[in-house]
Amino acid sequence: MTVLTDILARTNLVAYTSATVFQPRKLKERIEAIRKQGYTHTEEEYFDRRRHHELVRPRWHADRDEKRFADLVISTASAISSRRRAD
Repeated sequence: MTVLTDILARTNLVAYTSATVFQPRKLKERIEAIRKQGYTHTEEEYFDRRRHHELVRPRWHADRDEKRFADLVISTASAISSRRRAD
């Protein structure tokens, strides 16, 4: 049993919205994709009943915009890291 499998087996996985990924197999697939991509994003995956708010759907299209924004964030973070090392 891997560490991730063990953690998932001991965790109360809850579907906060209809978009929440909570099935262990799907979570493992998502984590693997995140590792390969180096980033992640979520859409409508969480609802906090205590605060009575839900994350609203953004005005973007994941299939069109995700890679573009991820590349911008990663390149900006790299530039900041390089600059900090130089200082």
